[in-house]
Amino acid sequence: MKIKTQKKSGFTLIETIIALTLGLTVVSMITFLSSEGIKDIRAIQQQERLQANAMSLSDSFSYWIKKGEVFNALSSSHLQITMPDSSEKCFEWAEDTINLDEESIVSDDVKVTDLQFIPMEHSVQISFTLENQNSNAKLSTKTTVAQRNSF
Repeated sequence: MKIKTQKKSGFTLIETIIALTLGLTVVSMITFLSSEGIKDIRAIQQQERLQANAMSLSDSFSYWIKKGEVFNALSSSHLQITMPDSSEKCFEWAEDTINLDEESIVSDDVKVTDLQFIPMEHSVQISFTLENQNSNAKLSTKTTVAQRNSF
């Protein structure tokens, strides 16, 4: 008598477990790499935001200093500029921000940790440090702005 054996198609339990383990490993690696990439992108965006704020502050300082006639440093963190029409513009460091005529000119997520004005004969040296409040990113800047047509 002949015994007929049937071939069963499909995967064994061991093959299924190995396939699931490999799949789970690949998905875990992709998730880890994606989350690390997102963290790097956020850090770059925060640094970019600091640089944009520094450029904006430098542009604002340059604009008003070049238009001004007289500089008066009331303190190392307070600069008063007298304009040709005798009006005044005041830059001051107050509570982690820089104010121009009592209005903040810094983004809400950025704090100013240092600001110094050093008036010179026909220019002003400015140094400031910005820090992102959501991370430990910092940016320090130092520049000198000369008066226009002051000679």
